[in-house]
Amino acid sequence: MRIAIVAPEELPIPPVRGGSVQIYLHALIKKLAGRPGLQVTLLSPGTDRAKIKMNGLTHEVHSRRLRGMGYEAWVVRRIAELSPDVIQIENRPKLAHRILNLKSTGSGLRHAKVVLNLHSTTFVGPMNASRNTIVSTLKGVDAVVLNSRYLKRTVKTNFGLLPSAWNATVIYPGVERGRFSSINHSRTSGGEGSEGAGPGGAGSGGTGSADAGVTGAGPGVHKPMRLIFVGRVIQLKGVLVLVAAIRQLTRQGIPVRLTIVGRTPPWERGYGAKVRSAIKGLPIEWHGFVSPRRLPSLLKEHDVLVLPSQRREAFGLVNLEAMAAGLPVIASRVGGIPEVVTEKSGVLVDKYASAAAFAEAISRLSNNPRLYSTLCDGALQQSRAFTWTKTADAFESLYRKLSK
Repeated sequence: MRIAIVAPEELPIPPVRGGSVQIYLHALIKKLAGRPGLQVTLLSPGTDRAKIKMNGLTHEVHSRRLRGMGYEAWVVRRIAELSPDVIQIENRPKLAHRILNLKSTGSGLRHAKVVLNLHSTTFVGPMNASRNTIVSTLKGVDAVVLNSRYLKRTVKTNFGLLPSAWNATVIYPGVERGRFSSINHSRTSGGEGSEGAGPGGAGSGGTGSADAGVTGAGPGVHKPMRLIFVGRVIQLKGVLVLVAAIRQLTRQGIPVRLTIVGRTPPWERGYGAKVRSAIKGLPIEWHGFVSPRRLPSLLKEHDVLVLPSQRREAFGLVNLEAMAAGLPVIASRVGGIPEVVTEKSGVLVDKYASAAAFAEAISRLSNNPRLYSTLCDGALQQSRAFTWTKTADAFESLYRKLSK
């Protein structure tokens, strides 16, 4: 069975420049390629020298040598030439719609099954395609894969889709536990209440020792407790809510430090400027972009991941990555996050627009080493339920079902 998987435009695979969909695909491909009876072709931006080389995988890249042809036009041309049995489009309904139109023109794709893999609601909004285009695509493709039950419910409600009108299935992402597993628990414990330089307060530029300032509690809680946020620094992610929570904790004399990892896209430059202004004088360091390769070691230096998302978070892959590293997660009870983070692996904040609510959740873990240790164990346990092998198994099962 020939499978063509189409990555989104702009960011390359391997995901040296990040991107949640790109990280997802890079991991999924490695578990799909080489399976008996599957021949996978990945179409993505990238460079010839960085192509993924694996048995059972052909990686074709849209590189600078193809500058005269746009990415979507190149994809459509290659799909027509490859004539695969299954065409999987990642998070781009408009491109899936174009492939459906190509099928209807009498091309060699009449037999092909089209799968749309949705990662969020971003590209089913009015800024990306008309409502009619989105609805006809959701109904026209042979299967729609969604990464959470929340996303499935949202798409179904927003577009008034009856169960019989579309073939929707939820397939959860996985996590590469080998890259993250147990790194938080590898820290040695120091004396109770011992002090030490952390990963650098505001403007310090230092990383400190991984063992400095670790208490004797469970896996080892740093003093000050080291918090980390990973994601785009945009209003949707609620970074200013977290900054305000840190300000409250500092005023209360509760020792914490926050590392912000992520960049601000050009269209949210104003929000980024507000964040940069707000962190002045606080124990907060903004690292900017950190490559996926460096993320495990950075998580190793921290105690808790905090994600104060303000709305429509479909899944949140970084939650899984942090839990696989043994970090509890403090996150908004919104969107698909509760399908990943449970009360056994973190703290879900109901009043997610409230800085005080996040400050209270952080304070709870800082002041309760036993609870923190329990949640570390729960985070590791929860992460084991999400593997890329399971994800690949589900996709293979879907491909074979569609091809019958």
